[in-house]
Amino acid sequence: MESCRELRIHLWNHNVAKGIAIEQTRARHGGKHSMSLRASAPRTPLVEILPNSQIPNPRKRKRQDTTSLTEKHLVTHTKTMGDQEPQEPRKRGRPPKLLPPEFSKTSQQKTRSPDKSQRGKSLNKICNLQSLDLKNLETALPSVALIDLTAARKKYKAAVPQAVLDLHKELDAVPFGLVPPKLQSKYKADIVTPEKSKAMPPHSLFGPTPVPVPLDGVRLDVFKEKLDDILAEAAWNQETGAHERQWGNTAAQLLHQVIDWIPRDEHRQVQLWLVNIETSAIEPIELQPSIRGCSIVNNAQTTQEDTTTASEDGRPLTRMIDWGVALLPTHDESTLISEKYSQYDHIWLHSLNQTYSFARNLPFCLDIELKKAAQNKDPRVQLAIWAQAGYKKRKMHEWDTTFPMPGIAVDGHDWTLFLFFSVVEDQLVMLGPIDIGSTKNLERGWKLVHSLHILLKWGVTEYRKWYNKEIIGLAESEQALRLADDLAVDE
Repeated sequence: MESCRELRIHLWNHNVAKGIAIEQTRARHGGKHSMSLRASAPRTPLVEILPNSQIPNPRKRKRQDTTSLTEKHLVTHTKTMGDQEPQEPRKRGRPPKLLPPEFSKTSQQKTRSPDKSQRGKSLNKICNLQSLDLKNLETALPSVALIDLTAARKKYKAAVPQAVLDLHKELDAVPFGLVPPKLQSKYKADIVTPEKSKAMPPHSLFGPTPVPVPLDGVRLDVFKEKLDDILAEAAWNQETGAHERQWGNTAAQLLHQVIDWIPRDEHRQVQLWLVNIETSAIEPIELQPSIRGCSIVNNAQTTQEDTTTASEDGRPLTRMIDWGVALLPTHDESTLISEKYSQYDHIWLHSLNQTYSFARNLPFCLDIELKKAAQNKDPRVQLAIWAQAGYKKRKMHEWDTTFPMPGIAVDGHDWTLFLFFSVVEDQLVMLGPIDIGSTKNLERGWKLVHSLHILLKWGVTEYRKWYNKEIIGLAESEQALRLADDLAVDE
């Protein structure tokens, strides 16, 4: 046993000494990888003869000892040959960060990244579209005053336009006999369904003098099912907190259904279109208002200095409403409009409405701004700003500004109508609110259907008369004068 121990020590010292000799030979011949050793270093045994229990055995080293035998040998060899302090072995992992001396841990301060909603905005901007209310529009140009019919009659007396009074009166007469009597058996059949989730409408809804509906037979039954689906979808929107565009999808379905009630014209052409204009801006810039100091500023009335101040304090108010119901011009009317209005020098006179987007040649008879339920935004503000631009557009073309511009503010389930008109220069009246129905339940749902039907019928009758007189009539008269001038030149 003793001889085996001595043999191991002898072999250990022999191998180490052999390695040192090789390194010294490389150093003498200019080898690249050589060890710098002292020439006068005595040849002493690198491992002392220890008791049998203390001899290092590489096969039985402790787990917590992570230093390899080669590293231990080098440390022992360095201490023996040069009495030098050993260097710590390099730790694995990421290299240490090299920071300048002035950046100590105490001097480093973490700065919070600005919120996405605040990026690019100045801290001095305290007003935006969401912070505006109808009081801010009272000092705008033109000013907008929200007023009901009683106060309007008291303030303007006989100056309230008859077209406004007639439309308001017809909408007030809606809440009697909402559900067609022919659907009473259908609603009774819904009660005996297996789920029994539908309730029978009150008997008072099936009045003796129901509101006329231009549907009969199968078409009426199909519309009843469509309305039930729309009301169910609106309830789901409320329960799930659906996005504003989902509410808009629900509203568009109802509007499309009622638009289908309007008969086609003599050319078998649809008379009304529902157009999504949420990406259409108020154009040109002369029609755009801006926010300055929590007030609405008309860009057409400001100087260069005022416009710069307005842009620093806020932003131009451009995209305002979501939907518009437009009267669809015939082919001959479209040709006449293109020939007449494209001849104006200024671009703001080339369109029929307050935008220069794809919908610029569509006369809108009903404007709709929509917000989802429980949202901290007032749809009435955007609706009023859009009506301001419409009023200025009418003034530019010298169209009649007393004729009403209907606008619907949809706040979740609730639909509210306002009638915009002007009887005093640069003063816009916002007549309302007029409750036209809701999607909360069946009773108010049918009221909404009939109210929309009245507004759409008004669009193809009364608004059509105003359109023929102000827009088409003006174009035809100018065309006739131009033809007369051409004939006079030829003669």
